[in-house]
Amino acid sequence: MNISTHAMSDEELNKSIIQDKIRQSNNNNSPRQKIYLEKYRKEYYIKNKELINKKAKQVREENKRIICPITGLNLSQLKDKKYWFNYKKNEDNAKSKKRRKERQQQYKLNNIFEIREKDRQRKRDNADHYLNKRRIREFGITSNDYNRMLKEQNEVCYICKKKNSVKRHKEKESKLVIDHNHKTGKVRGLLCDPCNSSLGFLKEDINILRNCISYLQEFNSER
Repeated sequence: MNISTHAMSDEELNKSIIQDKIRQSNNNNSPRQKIYLEKYRKEYYIKNKELINKKAKQVREENKRIICPITGLNLSQLKDKKYWFNYKKNEDNAKSKKRRKERQQQYKLNNIFEIREKDRQRKRDNADHYLNKRRIREFGITSNDYNRMLKEQNEVCYICKKKNSVKRHKEKESKLVIDHNHKTGKVRGLLCDPCNSSLGFLKEDINILRNCISYLQEFNSER
């Protein structure tokens, strides 16, 4: 065992020697001893889970602060990059990846109902988070933007000036829907379901809307 003692303190030297002895003992362990060590490691982790996770978090945060001047990546990113490079370079990992994919597919087939129920429960528990993601994805606005627009409209429909009376599936309370221009994608305002549907049925055509107004004025005035 070659150790450069001049570059190490006594504490680091002792620690290195102990680690080497542990590695050697692990390699020479019998199957029974390996089972015992594995059981001991699990029990130790359960007892000291919070402390281990805290130290691991501190190491990750410290690695993020250390920046490589050449690549511009932090130490954590460099380790991941090196790991994946070696992983892809090794041909055995391609077979391992294929086997892992087959196991995952088989697990999904065997537990499809449990997986779906967990997904539904996760979405119910984090409804606000997923709603915010959907608004960003479909309309380009966040929930904060939605709440700001709602406040500006006094929480009523932009057209009829009434609150939404339609309650959507599994919603605790009825919400105004986001209306947008289907050609440009620009958000115009918040509407109730009847007004929003009316614009869609009338193809958002101003001439049709004018004809509707003329129609109502003509036949309502006869009464």
